[in-house]
Parts: sequence; C-alpha cells; structure tokens
Amino acid sequence: MKNFRNALAGIVLIVLTTVSLVWLTQRNVPIRSTLDGRNLAMYSNPSVATFLDGSWMKQTENFVDDRMPARRVLLNLHAAIATQAFRQSEVAGVWIDRDTNMLFDKIPVLPPIERFDSDLSALQNTAASNHVPMLFVYVPKKEEVFSDVLPTHWKNTYVEHKPATLKEFAKHGLVLDLTPIVGDTSTRSRMWFNTDHHWNGNGAIAASNAVREKLAALGLPAPQALPVLDVKTKYPDFIGSVGRKITYVGVPQADKFSTKWSSSATLHRCVNQPAETKVCTSSVFVKSRAKDKDVYANRYSVYMGGDNGMDDVRGDGTGTYIIFKDSYGDAFTPYFALGAKRVVTIDERHYKGVPIADLIKSVKPDGIIFMHNQLTLSTFTDHEASVWR
Repeated sequence: MKNFRNALAGIVLIVLTTVSLVWLTQRNVPIRSTLDGRNLAMYSNPSVATFLDGSWMKQTENFVDDRMPARRVLLNLHAAIATQAFRQSEVAGVWIDRDTNMLFDKIPVLPPIERFDSDLSALQNTAASNHVPMLFVYVPKKEEVFSDVLPTHWKNTYVEHKPATLKEFAKHGLVLDLTPIVGDTSTRSRMWFNTDHHWNGNGAIAASNAVREKLAALGLPAPQALPVLDVKTKYPDFIGSVGRKITYVGVPQADKFSTKWSSSATLHRCVNQPAETKVCTSSVFVKSRAKDKDVYANRYSVYMGGDNGMDDVRGDGTGTYIIFKDSYGDAFTPYFALGAKRVVTIDERHYKGVPIADLIKSVKPDGIIFMHNQLTLSTFTDHEASVWR
C-alpha cells in the first residue's frame, strides 16, 4: 500500500509539474521583472547539445523560478525572517547600515584598469587631432563614499583600485575627482539614495556644478550657472536597485523620490538620432517612468529615460560637450546641460552610432568628458572599449 501511495504521489507530481510547465510556457513572452528590473528568463526548447551539457535544465529552472507567481512572496518571507526575526545586517549580498538606513552592494573583484590603456590612448589621440581637450571625471561608487560603515570582512576593492584608476585617467587627460563633492561626511547622506546604488538629484546637481566650475577654471566655454530650480515633482516612494534584492519588507526605509527643475528650462533632446538631426523634441525627464505606483519600479529611469546609446541635448546656453558616461550620467546630464548649448552623451554599452572621430567632426565639441565609475569600467569588454577607438 505504501509503494502504491508513493507511486501515485509521484504520478500526481509529474502531472502537476507538466501542467505547470505548459501553463508557464504559454506566458513565454519577453517581460521585465518589477522586482529587480532585469529581463525574465525565456523558455527554449532543448537540443541534444543543451540537454547533454545541462544548460537546458539550468535555463528551464531559471524560467520556472522567474515565472512562478509566488516568487515575490517567497522573497518577502526570506527578507522578513532575516531582517526582522534575526536582525541580520547582511541579506542576499546586501549590507544594511542601521544608523543611516543605507543599503550597499557586495563589492566585486575588479580587473586592472591598465587593460584600457591603448583604447584610451586612441580616444585621446582622436580628440587631440581635432584640437579637443579631454576631462576625465572620476565618479565614486556609493561603497567608496560610505566605506567607513561597511563590514570589516568586505574587501573594498574600489578604495584599493582608485589610485591606479586616477593614474590611468591622468595619463590621457585632466582629472576631476568627484569624491570630495559627493562624499563629504557632513552632506553625503543627502547625496545618495538609501536603497539604490545611484546618487540622487542632489548628488547629480552637486556633481554638475563641480564639473561646470572645473571647465570654467580651465578656460573652456562652460555651461552657464544653474537657474533657480523652482519646480519640484514628487513621485511615489520606491525601492531602488539594491533594495530590490532584499524586497520591501526587509528594507529599513523606502526612498522618497522627487526631481528638481527650472520653469525657465528650454532643453530638448534627440534619442539615438544622427548628430545632423535639426530639431529635437524629447524631454530630459520621462515622467511616466516614475509614476508607476509599484514600489519596485525603476524610478531612476525618469532621468533621460534610462540608459541610451546616444542622447543629444539641445539648449540655448554656452558650451558644447561630448560625454562618455554610464547610468550615473543619466541624472547628471539634465543639470549639466541646463545652461549649455549642446551636450551629446555616449553610453558605450548601448552605442551603435558612427565612429567617434566622425561624431567629433560633426558635433565640434569644446571638450570631451569621460565620466565613469570603477564598477562600470570593470564590466567593459573589447566591444565597449572599441567605441573609443
């Protein structure tokens, strides 16, 4: 009788699994996770090769995990037990600082920055041949700025690798380190989101002012000073990129999200359009990205609509610049461009435009700004670095 029950249970399990897979595969459509913003795993039919090497089974497991309706419930339960029952400060690779309510990502092992020496030399030579000066802007990671509150067992490779990164930057142009600006211990908590790895609007404004002042000190046509920011738009609270790894119930405090802007602003941008495009009509803020009431929504993408290969911002101020940037530049660009004539930004991870030499000849910038953090650079492959050549 026991064997019969076990056999029956096995058959029922197989049937339920089969039905579940059929149900899930009917929902095999591209979709972004509201929990962490990534693309959910897709189902693929097996081949002999993928079946034998185990990759099909692994991919199928990821697909099932992603598409199960109870996924968020399970993650919330884990977060509640870890943070509320056991008062853990490290959950799912995230460190929770109880004093500041700040969340921090686990710090990766970083490859040597020197691997980009020849690629950056190529960019430097292209700029020099067109008589365009370069300014390298060092953007610190949040884990650098708050290194003093991180656990002692975390090896802070950002801090260790910073001198080499600044040295590499200095080989190819002038350098501005933003760490003192957004890392001042008396103001840093107002510069960064609690639950996201990005700086907030205050940090972006402070950074843009510092870069503007540096350009003016170098005698370059810098964007005009920021006008009065008399418009404040508030959006629903959100759990940023770091918080989504823990889930809402484990986060000490959600982020209040708002944007500051000027009622006199006249900026418009083109998105992934040729530099010769005459008229740009898109806004530098995509407010629909921040109105989603889901606390897990990626509100940071209100700035420039998120990461784009090329954004071309047109204004009526002074100074034309090309900026190589990562996602930190999304919030930075609107405030830097406010008072500029033209700002063209390039995100190497998504850029599919003309060679940089041709872009420089077309845009005729007063300067080139290379603005990156160490984590972004550590993920660059030859594909991204080829944009600089």
